[in-house]
Amino acid sequence: MSEEKELRERAAGCLLGLAVGDALGAPFEFYGKVTDLPQEFKSYNDLPAGSFTDDTQMSIATAESILACGKLDPDDLAKRFAEMMPDIRGIGKITYCVLRKIREGHSWKHATEAAHLELGGKSAGNGAIMRIAPIAIAYWNDIPALSRAAESAAGVIHHDKLSHDAAAAVAQLIALLLSGATFIEQALAAVEVMFLEKAPQVARALREGATARENELSPQTCFVLDSLTCVVWSLLEGKDYMERVHAAIRIGGDTDTHGAITGAVSGASTGVNDIPANWREVERASDILRLADKLVDFSLSRSAV
Repeated sequence: MSEEKELRERAAGCLLGLAVGDALGAPFEFYGKVTDLPQEFKSYNDLPAGSFTDDTQMSIATAESILACGKLDPDDLAKRFAEMMPDIRGIGKITYCVLRKIREGHSWKHATEAAHLELGGKSAGNGAIMRIAPIAIAYWNDIPALSRAAESAAGVIHHDKLSHDAAAAVAQLIALLLSGATFIEQALAAVEVMFLEKAPQVARALREGATARENELSPQTCFVLDSLTCVVWSLLEGKDYMERVHAAIRIGGDTDTHGAITGAVSGASTGVNDIPANWREVERASDILRLADKLVDFSLSRSAV
């Protein structure tokens, strides 16, 4: 298999893997621990089986924004998010607060800062890492640009720098896997080292995820570092896509987001064919695969300049 073909299969696995993990986890969101792990999609909230949530909706919008603007443009991204707000499924408290202010006419910069203050300084949500996959695919071969884009995208909603740093870490993890890193364990260790000085709290969360026991996890909080730890634990708990996503769902809590992030990272590592065939029929699967391919085109066109 050529390097480019392998890249495209990993990118497809990453973006589709996000949607699948999201759709599988959605029916169990904020339940307790899940014992009856899904082998197929289930309906929820009057939505048909295979439907995803805000995790994938906002990821698709991020991909479309990058492709339309030829770069990660936070102004365009904020506008897209605000316009789609009425149709976002399962919107979180931080995102709702920011987008409401943008729709009222505030700039996204003012909206994020105001929301941060309104929420008592608690804006380090996991939304920053749930929609990072398209950015990782678009900039996988340019780490400095990837970090800037990830941090910028996170900042559209989350004022707290912890979310920006965590987004950059997950983006770099996915980029390493897209570039052909063989083992998730090695990629995680490399990212931890890269963030030891830049963002020690993020590096610590990565390390804790690799060493934690299941009963030490905090899947209910939606705090970006707790979610990062849950995702790392889930990735190392399984040996393939199904086992990793099942681990993310089994622990309960924010199952759609943890399933989405775990699915994106696992898909980037093992490619689209590691996702069970019946799961690949998730909502808008063909659109998602097309976007993944276009994001690869974008990344390769940038490196050819």
